[in-house]
Amino acid sequence: MLKRSDADIKVAAKAWCEDVEAAREIYGPISIWNTSEVTSMGFLFSATDEEGGGIGEASESFNEDISRWDVSNVIAMDWMFAGASAFNGDLSSWDVSNVTSMEKMFLEASAFNSNLSSWDVSNVTNMQWMFIAALSFNGDLSSWDVSNVTTMEGMFDGASNHGGDVR
Repeated sequence: MLKRSDADIKVAAKAWCEDVEAAREIYGPISIWNTSEVTSMGFLFSATDEEGGGIGEASESFNEDISRWDVSNVIAMDWMFAGASAFNGDLSSWDVSNVTSMEKMFLEASAFNSNLSSWDVSNVTNMQWMFIAALSFNGDLSSWDVSNVTTMEGMFDGASNHGGDVR
Protein backbone atom coordinates (compact mmCIF):
# COMPACT_ATOMS: atom_id res chain seq x y z
CA MET A 1 0.00 0.00 0.00
CA LEU A 2 1.29 3.42 -0.97
CA LYS A 3 2.55 5.50 1.94
CA ARG A 4 0.47 8.58 2.60
CA SER A 5 2.27 11.91 3.02
CA ASP A 6 1.21 15.05 4.87
CA ALA A 7 -0.04 16.55 1.61
CA ASP A 8 -1.87 13.63 0.07
CA ILE A 9 -3.54 12.26 3.20
CA LYS A 10 -5.66 15.40 3.41
CA VAL A 11 -6.69 15.07 -0.22
CA ALA A 12 -7.46 11.37 0.31
CA ALA A 13 -9.46 12.01 3.51
CA LYS A 14 -11.52 14.70 1.82
CA ALA A 15 -12.20 12.41 -1.14
CA TRP A 16 -13.22 9.62 1.27
CA CYS A 17 -15.69 11.83 3.12
CA GLU A 18 -17.20 13.10 -0.12
CA ASP A 19 -17.46 9.77 -2.02
CA VAL A 20 -16.37 6.58 -0.27
CA GLU A 21 -16.58 4.30 -3.31
CA ALA A 22 -14.62 6.60 -5.60
CA ALA A 23 -11.97 7.16 -2.91
CA ARG A 24 -11.66 3.43 -2.25
CA GLU A 25 -10.92 2.91 -5.97
CA ILE A 26 -8.16 5.52 -5.89
CA TYR A 27 -6.67 5.16 -2.39
CA GLY A 28 -7.71 1.69 -1.24
CA PRO A 29 -9.54 0.89 2.01
CA ILE A 30 -9.09 3.66 4.58
CA SER A 31 -8.59 1.12 7.37
CA ILE A 32 -5.23 0.05 5.93
CA TRP A 33 -3.82 3.32 4.65
CA ASN A 34 -0.08 3.49 5.36
CA THR A 35 0.20 6.61 7.51
CA SER A 36 3.63 5.85 8.97
CA GLU A 37 5.28 8.92 7.38
CA VAL A 38 2.52 11.41 8.17
CA THR A 39 3.52 14.09 10.70
CA SER A 40 0.41 16.28 10.63
CA MET A 41 -3.17 15.11 10.88
CA GLY A 42 -4.51 18.53 11.77
CA PHE A 43 -8.02 19.17 10.37
CA LEU A 44 -7.95 15.71 8.73
CA PHE A 45 -11.63 14.84 9.33
CA SER A 46 -12.71 18.27 10.49
CA ALA A 47 -16.11 19.60 9.50
CA THR A 48 -14.78 22.99 10.50
CA ASP A 49 -13.13 24.90 7.69
CA GLU A 50 -10.91 26.95 10.03
CA GLU A 51 -8.03 28.48 8.07
CA GLY A 52 -9.21 26.56 5.02
CA GLY A 53 -7.93 23.31 6.49
CA GLY A 54 -11.09 21.34 7.16
CA ILE A 55 -13.22 19.19 4.90
CA GLY A 56 -16.52 20.80 5.71
CA GLU A 57 -19.90 19.14 6.20
CA ALA A 58 -18.87 15.97 4.33
CA SER A 59 -16.94 14.80 7.41
CA GLU A 60 -19.88 15.02 9.81
CA SER A 61 -20.89 11.41 9.05
CA PHE A 62 -17.33 10.00 9.09
CA ASN A 63 -17.11 6.90 11.30
CA GLU A 64 -14.64 4.55 9.63
CA ASP A 65 -12.27 2.08 11.29
CA ILE A 66 -8.87 3.76 11.41
CA SER A 67 -7.69 1.85 14.49
CA ARG A 68 -4.74 0.28 12.63
CA TRP A 69 -3.26 3.55 11.43
CA ASP A 70 0.37 4.11 12.39
CA VAL A 71 0.36 7.60 13.90
CA SER A 72 3.71 7.22 15.68
CA ASN A 73 5.34 10.04 13.67
CA VAL A 74 2.46 12.48 13.95
CA ILE A 75 3.19 15.65 15.93
CA ALA A 76 0.00 17.63 15.24
CA MET A 77 -3.56 16.39 15.70
CA ASP A 78 -5.23 19.81 16.05
CA TRP A 79 -8.90 19.87 15.00
CA MET A 80 -8.53 16.31 13.63
CA PHE A 81 -12.12 15.19 14.31
CA ALA A 82 -13.67 18.61 14.99
CA GLY A 83 -17.31 18.47 13.98
CA ALA A 84 -17.10 14.81 12.93
CA SER A 85 -20.25 14.25 14.96
CA ALA A 86 -20.75 10.56 14.05
CA PHE A 87 -17.18 9.46 14.75
CA ASN A 88 -16.72 6.93 17.55
CA GLY A 89 -13.79 4.89 16.28
CA ASP A 90 -11.47 2.83 18.45
CA LEU A 91 -8.26 4.82 18.84
CA SER A 92 -7.05 2.97 21.95
CA SER A 93 -4.01 1.41 20.27
CA TRP A 94 -2.72 4.60 18.65
CA ASP A 95 0.86 5.58 19.55
CA VAL A 96 0.51 9.33 20.09
CA SER A 97 3.79 9.66 22.01
CA ASN A 98 5.24 12.20 19.53
CA VAL A 99 2.18 14.43 19.34
CA THR A 100 2.68 17.92 20.78
CA SER A 101 -0.68 19.52 20.01
CA MET A 102 -4.21 18.16 20.33
CA GLU A 103 -6.03 21.50 20.33
CA LYS A 104 -9.76 21.05 19.56
CA MET A 105 -9.05 17.48 18.41
CA PHE A 106 -12.55 16.23 19.30
CA LEU A 107 -14.45 19.53 19.26
CA GLU A 108 -18.15 18.72 18.71
CA ALA A 109 -17.35 15.07 17.98
CA SER A 110 -20.57 14.37 19.84
CA ALA A 111 -20.64 10.55 19.46
CA PHE A 112 -16.98 10.02 20.41
CA ASN A 113 -16.32 7.92 23.52
CA SER A 114 -13.29 5.78 22.69
CA ASN A 115 -10.95 4.47 25.38
CA LEU A 116 -7.89 6.73 25.38
CA SER A 117 -6.56 5.69 28.81
CA SER A 118 -3.41 4.06 27.41
CA TRP A 119 -2.35 7.05 25.31
CA ASP A 120 1.12 8.43 26.09
CA VAL A 121 0.48 12.17 25.98
CA SER A 122 3.66 13.12 27.84
CA ASN A 123 4.92 15.26 24.91
CA VAL A 124 1.68 17.15 24.37
CA THR A 125 1.87 20.84 25.28
CA ASN A 126 -1.51 22.02 23.97
CA MET A 127 -4.83 20.41 24.94
CA GLN A 128 -6.85 23.61 24.67
CA TRP A 129 -10.54 22.84 24.04
CA MET A 130 -9.61 19.23 23.20
CA PHE A 131 -13.01 17.73 24.07
CA ILE A 132 -15.19 20.84 23.86
CA ALA A 133 -18.81 19.78 23.23
CA ALA A 134 -17.79 16.11 22.86
CA LEU A 135 -21.11 15.23 24.48
CA SER A 136 -20.63 11.44 24.81
CA PHE A 137 -17.02 11.41 25.97
CA ASN A 138 -16.57 9.96 29.44
CA GLY A 139 -13.14 8.35 29.19
CA ASP A 140 -10.81 7.71 32.11
CA LEU A 141 -7.78 9.91 31.56
CA SER A 142 -6.46 9.74 35.12
CA SER A 143 -3.32 7.87 34.02
CA TRP A 144 -2.30 10.55 31.51
CA ASP A 145 0.98 12.36 32.19
CA VAL A 146 0.06 15.96 31.41
CA SER A 147 3.09 17.53 33.10
CA ASN A 148 4.25 19.16 29.83
CA VAL A 149 0.87 20.61 28.92
CA THR A 150 0.96 24.40 29.03
CA THR A 151 -2.70 25.03 28.18
CA MET A 152 -5.82 23.06 29.00
CA GLU A 153 -8.18 26.01 28.70
CA GLY A 154 -11.71 24.76 28.11
CA MET A 155 -10.50 21.18 27.65
CA PHE A 156 -13.85 19.68 28.70
CA ASP A 157 -16.19 22.66 28.16
CA GLY A 158 -19.56 21.35 27.06
CA ALA A 159 -18.44 17.73 27.42
CA SER A 160 -21.36 17.23 29.76
CA ASN A 161 -20.87 13.48 30.19
CA HIS A 162 -17.23 13.68 31.31
CA GLY A 163 -16.72 13.38 35.02
CA GLY A 164 -13.12 12.23 35.27
CA ASP A 165 -9.87 14.03 35.79
CA VAL A 166 -6.37 14.32 34.39
CA ARG A 167 -3.25 14.59 36.50
